[in-house]
Amino acid sequence: MPNLLSIEALKADRRYVQAQLEAETDNPWGTAKILWEQRLEDIDARLAELSETTKPMASVALIFDGGPVVGAEQIRLDFASAVLDQYQKLVSLEFASRVAEAIPDRGPLPGREHAKLFVRDIVHGSMGFLLEEGGGQPAMFPTLLKETVEEVTSILSDLSAPERAVFEERLGRSDPRFIAAVQKLSKTLSNSDASARVVGDRTALDMSVDDVHELNRRLNEIEVRDSSDAVVGVLLGVLPEAGKFELRIEGPDGQTIEGDVSEQMVQRYLTDSTIKDALQRRVSAQIRTVQSVRNGRVIREKVILENISM
Repeated sequence: MPNLLSIEALKADRRYVQAQLEAETDNPWGTAKILWEQRLEDIDARLAELSETTKPMASVALIFDGGPVVGAEQIRLDFASAVLDQYQKLVSLEFASRVAEAIPDRGPLPGREHAKLFVRDIVHGSMGFLLEEGGGQPAMFPTLLKETVEEVTSILSDLSAPERAVFEERLGRSDPRFIAAVQKLSKTLSNSDASARVVGDRTALDMSVDDVHELNRRLNEIEVRDSSDAVVGVLLGVLPEAGKFELRIEGPDGQTIEGDVSEQMVQRYLTDSTIKDALQRRVSAQIRTVQSVRNGRVIREKVILENISM
């Protein structure tokens, strides 16, 4: 269980024990009071331990309420399967950005097999799911997936922050493909009138139904534009290890564009010797541009070299 969720449960238990202590009347034997005091000491010791330690492997609780939840033990299957799948997509996208130079514009994500989370348990007392990292031996240090899960919570917190400036700043740093995935998640939550809590080891996010509607409204203002064009110019360089390229466009302005290289293009560069011959020569390049646009203004742009021909 995530540390923050364990701490919440212990604090609730502590409030109950404290109330029992305060309700105790003077007793010549004092047995009950001693037992409650001992329990309080145990809780305080456990709280101190949890505040100083962190689990090395990913653990996060997704807790829901509102429209799709009935009581504390039932949740609509279509809603649960959708939000779990959409949350996993966010984790996979963020994980890919950490193991690769950039999130691929389409297709399978790098490291996707290592980014998988597993449903470990149901969160009792509310309707939610405990997701944990799989694998064999426990890690000694925080895993990359754990850091990824915590960062996803931080990103969602910024995007749903009351301060518009925080939202704008995070939006400008987020990949268009990631934003599109958050749009899907927020739409699922909003359409179901659901509230959501995301609780990890170090970070937590609470979104009321109103917060969810506001996040969905904000993200509906974002348009993800995807276009592909043939451009003629001189290929100045390709760095397959970094996944980058540089091209000077033919014309009076001589504008130079740079960006990412698609995985297919990287493989072609490594296996096709004719591609290397294209360096510093005139080529026709297929350039894909993916933009996050809000109110007509480009917030974030990705330029991807998909193919070249001489």
